[in-house]
Amino acid sequence: MKVVKRINNNVVECIDSSGQEIIAFGKGIGFHEIPYELTDMSLVQRTYYGIHKNYYQLVNEIPEEVFEVSSRIVDSARNKLDCTFNPNIFFTLADHINYSIIRIQKGMYINYSIKYDIKHFYPKEYEVASSAVRLINKVLKTELPDEEITGIAMHILTNKIDTGNYDEKVFERLAAEIVKIVENSFEIKIDTSSFNYSRFMTHLRYLLQRRSSGEIKIGGNEKIFESLINEYPETYECVERIKKYLSQTLNFILDDDESLYLMLHVNRLCASEGCY
Repeated sequence: MKVVKRINNNVVECIDSSGQEIIAFGKGIGFHEIPYELTDMSLVQRTYYGIHKNYYQLVNEIPEEVFEVSSRIVDSARNKLDCTFNPNIFFTLADHINYSIIRIQKGMYINYSIKYDIKHFYPKEYEVASSAVRLINKVLKTELPDEEITGIAMHILTNKIDTGNYDEKVFERLAAEIVKIVENSFEIKIDTSSFNYSRFMTHLRYLLQRRSSGEIKIGGNEKIFESLINEYPETYECVERIKKYLSQTLNFILDDDESLYLMLHVNRLCASEGCY
């Protein structure tokens, strides 16, 4: 296996014997002069195929133990659900877990009012997510509440290959217009090749997929919503423009819960672009 790029001292990009790109985790495997032939495979702890390059930078933003927990959760989910996932789920779930921990530490709790719907209609996914939260709290010494089970279950559902029910061409057109709205609102140019853009697209795709099937509700967060409006009025105005666009284009009327979800992720995108 040939190491072709160092991401950090413990994570590298490789090419295997069949010419496929791999992300490999292993202590010190990125410390050597690049490129080189990695012959001692005992040094490799984990490998990931099919990861989009936009997600590589997560390696330097998220603790390795979070990636390890994410991988254990995905492996368990794949076995218990007997399904195929988007290969990026290992990285996007790690990002979801890390952000959830940070959010809880800041006292931002999301009450998912669709908890009972998810539990009823997707009991296997809910059970996998329940085990995931227990694993996260045990391994990472965190205290994620049971409400986070729903968030992880939805992440699992969204990344199952057979769950995509939203027309891709429609999504691409909508996403492009929404990005324009964000750019015009903050007078910025978003780098569409960046990870932060890909992360925003992941959450936007989730919002539209779940909204189209009537499955997203994040209730009981009026105080958080009001606080965000007061603290980030420009973000609120931006989201109102997006709401107007979705209403005119798809007849989607986003409620306050969905606006809160969108505000959180527009805020996160804009923070990465240096708006705040």
